[in-house]
This record gives sequence, C-alpha cells and structure tokens, in this order.
Amino acid sequence: MTSRSVLGYLVVVALGACGGSGGGAVPGSVPPAASASGAVKEFMAGVADSNIVRIGSAWGTSKGSAAVLGQPQDWQKRVTVMQLWLRGGTYTITGDQSLINDRTHRQVTIDLVRGPCTKTIPISVVKTKHGWLVESIDLTAAGNPEKPCAGNSAG
Repeated sequence: MTSRSVLGYLVVVALGACGGSGGGAVPGSVPPAASASGAVKEFMAGVADSNIVRIGSAWGTSKGSAAVLGQPQDWQKRVTVMQLWLRGGTYTITGDQSLINDRTHRQVTIDLVRGPCTKTIPISVVKTKHGWLVESIDLTAAGNPEKPCAGNSAG
C-alpha cells in the first residue's frame, strides 16, 4: 500500500469508529434478514468471519442495526465481546419460536458445539421495519470459551 492509501484507509476506519446517529449504510454492512433464523445465521456468520461490522449489522433493536445507527455508542466493543465469546465452534439452530402476544420478537435457540461440548443458547430476535435483527444473546449459556466443557454441557 502507498502512504496515501494507508492514510485514506485510516480516515475511513476513524470515521467508522466515531459512530454517530446517522442512518446511512456502513461499508460492509448487510440489510436485516427476512426471518428470525436468518438474522441468527447472519450474526453467526459474522462471528465465524470475525467481521465486527457484519455482526453489528445483524445486531440491534427495533429501530435498526447497531452498525447503521451507531448505537449504542460502544457497539463495536460489545459485538467484539460477543464474537470472542461465541467463536471457535459450530452451531445448529434448534428452535425458532414466537412469543405469546408479541409478533415483533422471536426466541431462536442454537446449539453451539466446541470440541466435545454442546451449549444451548437462547437468542432474542426483533422485527424491524426492514427485517429481523438479533437483539440479545445469553452469553452465560455459551460458557467460557477457554473452558468450553465447564458448567452445563452435553457431549
């Protein structure tokens, strides 16, 4: 890379890190998924790729994705923690249930397999104007990534 392209890259990274309340697309972001399970698949693909923008594009609230809205302000740090906690395994979607009297939320369950251990993780997914996003994940159910068989495990 030339020094000019390095400088351009650093400016883009710095601007992206600033967040903000904008509604514009973030380079590398993807639109919300068409289904709750699709949102989980997109989120977990970002985890597997270590792609923070992709994870942030699939995670958010009913208002939109964290990556596009820049909210919460520390969204990059939060999705980095989620990525570190969920990486290093394979997953299978084992459930996708609607919540009673709530058409805007679904509970998607995955089995995360790391080595001989399987952890069942509930994921709350929310409907937006444009599709579905992962809203919250019970990271405690994922267990310690350094000691995947500690606590509740099967395998």
